[in-house]
Amino acid sequence: MKLVQSALASERLCRLLFPPEADELEKSRLLLIALSLLLLFVILAGSVVYNVISGHALVVAGDLLLAGVFLVALLQLKNAPVRTFFFRLGLGILTVFLLYMVWSGTHAGTTILWLYVLPPVIFFLLGQAEGLAWAGLGGATSALLLLWPEVFHTYPYPGPFRARFMITFGIVILFSYTVEKFRNLAHQKVLAEKALLAKALEEIRVLKGILPICSFCKQIKDQEGNWRELESYFHERGEIGFSHGVCPDCLQKHYPDLED
Repeated sequence: MKLVQSALASERLCRLLFPPEADELEKSRLLLIALSLLLLFVILAGSVVYNVISGHALVVAGDLLLAGVFLVALLQLKNAPVRTFFFRLGLGILTVFLLYMVWSGTHAGTTILWLYVLPPVIFFLLGQAEGLAWAGLGGATSALLLLWPEVFHTYPYPGPFRARFMITFGIVILFSYTVEKFRNLAHQKVLAEKALLAKALEEIRVLKGILPICSFCKQIKDQEGNWRELESYFHERGEIGFSHGVCPDCLQKHYPDLED
């Protein structure tokens, strides 16, 4: 009974998360996204509790808003246009939220380290091309805040820390982009191989069973009961073409003068 209940629960989960046309790689990716969002909810819940105790009302509001947006994205995971819209909305809120923490230097400037999470999440949710644009924009904005603190009134991070952070953040962006690029190439390769396999299976038609064939004229009786020429039947069923020739026995019998 428990096995049946688990199977039914798994089937309902698949219908919730996966589009009917999704391949195995896409299903794996969506499952990882779902697990990542659940982990994000746990992190946000802990952040809400901590910041309620600390009295950071703005951070609490940002956490709750972000959790709500990604919850809708999770519920609409199988609907690609809707989930992408909420991913963009959630990532926009997350980016602004993290840049605000960079600017304000909350918790003695340690919250800037959360910015390292941004590039992998962006590439994972939005893909290679759009992810590069988002990560580049976030990196450029954080660089402005760190390089000209007197202009933007940014928290006074130490000079060596600012240089090390910008270098390492650029490395994280490059690494995240490379991982997503190879993942995308692998996915495209699998899709191409599946398309070739489907085409090959489409072209191969297997003839099975016993076919009645006339003992005299060699016509074949098809499934509809019609007598067909052998060449016509095989050409239609198997996409096989015939060319005419003369075998050695018939050549000797009918054209003895032409035989070498």
